[in-house]
Amino acid sequence: MAITLLKKDFKWLEENHPSLKFDVFKNQINGTVSFSRIFKEISIFDTYNISIGLNNPKALSIIPTVKETGERIGRVAKEVGRKLVDMHVNEDGTLCLCIYEKEREYFPEGFDLIVFFDQLLEPYLFWISYIEKYHKPPWDEYAHGRLGYLELFADGEIDLARLNEIIPKEEIENYKKMKGHVPCPCNGDRKLRNCHTKIYNAIYLLK
Repeated sequence: MAITLLKKDFKWLEENHPSLKFDVFKNQINGTVSFSRIFKEISIFDTYNISIGLNNPKALSIIPTVKETGERIGRVAKEVGRKLVDMHVNEDGTLCLCIYEKEREYFPEGFDLIVFFDQLLEPYLFWISYIEKYHKPPWDEYAHGRLGYLELFADGEIDLARLNEIIPKEEIENYKKMKGHVPCPCNGDRKLRNCHTKIYNAIYLLK
């Protein structure tokens, strides 16, 4: 899906993120994004080099793709002993900022660049900076990929029919056989019941 920026978007970018420049030929926003945010009285000011692609190849998605171009997220992942996928980075290097089912909650009337920065991009970058500084996430996040859909199912955000559309039947049957003492399917080193509690709850519901 191609996103077309409006005059107000260009004005907002110029006023709030002058280091970001629009590439009309690639339909991208490239450069340095700066942010200052507070969570539970912890304030972080930071900058990241990013590329925002306004041509999202996923037909159903209404948000742009984002890549962190400074390789910082990879360095943070190594420092804290996390896999890159656990930093919510997709195989193609794009950031997993929002699961598809949640997009419409953020953008009920269509894509909005300011909301995208305020509700998705900057919170994610804050999350990375917090992990870099404190070696732990500031808040719980949905697991990456299909495991995230299991957690959505546990929270009642999607029903079983939708879950069956996302996860192959054989994989769901394997989840049903899991018990709390087995390794978590996130490939971490903790037991399922002590790692991703919502995945454990989803498996209980499937049973």
